[in-house]
Amino acid sequence: MKQIISLSYNFIIQKMQLCSGVAFFIIFISSFFNPANSQITRVTGKVIDSQSKELIPFASIYFSDKSKGTVSDFEGNFIIETFTGPDSLIVASVGYSVKKLAIQKYQVQQINIFLEEEVSNLNEITVTVTENPAYRIIRNVISNKKNFRKETIKSYSYESYNKSKIGLRELDEDLKKQFYLKPFAFFFDNMDTTDGKPYLPVMLLETVSDNFYQKNGNKQKEIIKATRLSGMKNESIGKLFSNLALNVYAYDDYLLMFNKNFISPVSSSCFRHYDYELLDSGYIDNNWCYKVRYFPSRKQELTLSGIIWIRDTTFTIKEINAKAGQEINLNFVTSFGLRQSYMDVEGKSLPAEEQLYIYGEVLVPHSGKTQKFFASRSTSNKNFNLNPSFSNSFFDDKATTIVEKEAGAKDNTYWEAARHDTLSKSEQAIYQLTDSLKNTKAFKRYLVLFKGYIPVKKIEFGPIYKVYSYNPVEGNKFRIGFRTNPKFSKRILLDGYGAYGLRDEKIKYGGGITYFRKKDPDEIISFRVKHDIEQLGFSQVTFMRPDNLLNALFKISAQNRLNFIDEYRLYYEKFWTQHLSNKLQIRNAIIRPVGKLEYNKEIPGMNDTVNVSSITTTEVSIYTHYAYKEKFLRGDYRRISLGTPYPIFDAAIVLGIKDLLGSDYNYQKIALSVRQRLRIKNIGYTRYRAEAGKIFGTLPYPLLELHNGNQTIFYDDYIFNSMRFFEFVSDQYVNVQLSHHFDGYFFNKIPLIRKLKWREIISFKGVMGSLSESNKAQMILLPEMYSLAKEPFMEAGVGIENIFRVIRLDGIWRLNYHDHPGTEKFYLKLSVHIDF
Repeated sequence: MKQIISLSYNFIIQKMQLCSGVAFFIIFISSFFNPANSQITRVTGKVIDSQSKELIPFASIYFSDKSKGTVSDFEGNFIIETFTGPDSLIVASVGYSVKKLAIQKYQVQQINIFLEEEVSNLNEITVTVTENPAYRIIRNVISNKKNFRKETIKSYSYESYNKSKIGLRELDEDLKKQFYLKPFAFFFDNMDTTDGKPYLPVMLLETVSDNFYQKNGNKQKEIIKATRLSGMKNESIGKLFSNLALNVYAYDDYLLMFNKNFISPVSSSCFRHYDYELLDSGYIDNNWCYKVRYFPSRKQELTLSGIIWIRDTTFTIKEINAKAGQEINLNFVTSFGLRQSYMDVEGKSLPAEEQLYIYGEVLVPHSGKTQKFFASRSTSNKNFNLNPSFSNSFFDDKATTIVEKEAGAKDNTYWEAARHDTLSKSEQAIYQLTDSLKNTKAFKRYLVLFKGYIPVKKIEFGPIYKVYSYNPVEGNKFRIGFRTNPKFSKRILLDGYGAYGLRDEKIKYGGGITYFRKKDPDEIISFRVKHDIEQLGFSQVTFMRPDNLLNALFKISAQNRLNFIDEYRLYYEKFWTQHLSNKLQIRNAIIRPVGKLEYNKEIPGMNDTVNVSSITTTEVSIYTHYAYKEKFLRGDYRRISLGTPYPIFDAAIVLGIKDLLGSDYNYQKIALSVRQRLRIKNIGYTRYRAEAGKIFGTLPYPLLELHNGNQTIFYDDYIFNSMRFFEFVSDQYVNVQLSHHFDGYFFNKIPLIRKLKWREIISFKGVMGSLSESNKAQMILLPEMYSLAKEPFMEAGVGIENIFRVIRLDGIWRLNYHDHPGTEKFYLKLSVHIDF
């Protein structure tokens, strides 16, 4: 393979040298026949919005004699030159009036060009007898696209180069003087300026990958050959940003951007959402193309505006420019644009290049001011092969995205040859600046706030948010924890904590050792110990755990029915593929009631009860997780799931073994669940979760299914927010949770509300179950504990999210079981939710 790559590389270099030589020869000879042309006319500068001073990317710039043309880059920069003698320059961009300005012939000059927004009245409609020719052209694209879409190709491969960049714009001078930014003064000394406005790129990510697809079985594979992230050595981030060239495909009915479905201007329903105008036609790269302008019929919809160039005869897309206006309900993003160019490869239309720019702003804490930022991504695809040959085992790898071992160690020589374009001077400086930034003491201190741990050489102390908690049993509880970092070992993780409650005056502790036998895909062995208090019936995945500082500050009712648990766990976890894993675990636990909680059991044949001081259980469990095309962000040891558009399946089989390590019970548990975030065209998305479980055997209620309740003021997606702790218990159950997020579908149609960018939510949760008489007899249920034999428990809610961009407010109606003590028919819950 290396020899083939080397030969291909040498062949390309030879071709480039040959072409360069021919070009130089032509210029050299032409200078003898036309002396005036031996001089150059060169214009550089920026294209800027005259009102907002925003930079305008993808503006078309060309000389009046049409000898040369170009487009502005992400920051509005352009450079254009010719050996002819034009006297003027023409600049055009979607949504702006065309501007023509005089230039000096045969001179090198710098000009900043200010464009005025184009004023048009979309409410005025001219009706003619004949059909708008633009509609006929778009209709031909729609009717023919089934023949040249990439999905019709049996197999293909290509090389992709991605470059992503994030930076700050117009950094406020007062903000730079804030005490928490003073340690980074050196960083600001390297800022560029844009029309007098400070501009600072802070992150740059590059990836080079080979991509493969086979229609039979919908098999995909990506091999990342090189990845480079300024200031970090985290190759998993390269996975997230790689292979993005084909994700936005203009021929699709919906273009998924910022996790929202924008309607494509060539979708099957486009005439219900867009108007079109034929502007011009002419040759582009020897292709006769139509230049069509498209714009939304209704601004509040998830639509775009821009220009699309369509080839005649084939009616395939040559190039498309798209821009979203500020009326789109997006957080932090004030505007964004996309430019894609397509190439015809053996009768199929495939994206060759893509540029995406994003302008936005965020509120800076403690200042009351906003900071503008930009983000951009450029993608280039080449070396398309529509008939590659694959071995039978080619797609049998354990991951669909593979990072080569030396991908993060490529030197500058490699990158200079592998890039599909070159880096600008400001981009080249990013690597050096971010390396300096991450080594400053101030940056390391601020990083503690995000990680929650304080690093001290090979050990990190934390997490900070668990240092203090409170409950009526322990009183004020203080905890000190630690974990090792990769400086200690990249394969072994040690962690632990010690805690002490001032009221119960008892020491608690926990910890473990985890050995990462393999990574990507992971293979993990871990042993853990715990001697601490827990709240049964509390969600294990929520951030609002009982030992959390926020829970202590915002709890609604006293959590005084707790359990002291001595637990030992040994497990082995293996990821067979990127999306399939198993976990085998043996667990021994001794559970004791504390506080106002007591375990009591009736004595058979006697009208009396006996107190049960503890319950001992030993379980052998196997868990299965399957999530097709699940994306992950890898940390030093763990990986964080970023989800998948496909259903996620989880299954658990638990075997309780009596007398093993002192266990009191024999039993079996089975649980199955499926969940998914499902995008519904242009009306938001639905999240659903369904779970079913059954317990075989006779058990006391602490070992049965205690349905998760919520007695805090915070809303939790995973639990029943109007249910109390210990309220319902089952030995077999079916749980369904549904919510739909409209993304402002209705609010966007109300003029005053639309400016707030609020978004609507509706939700429903229900659980049905039963509890056998034998399980009821094992232990006396608490006075306020019930089974679900009467009817399913149900709650429904409506909510508004995106309040001040981060707050979600839900109103929850408890639909039944209103006669239970301590319950209300309506609850108001808050949560923090950040999304585009």
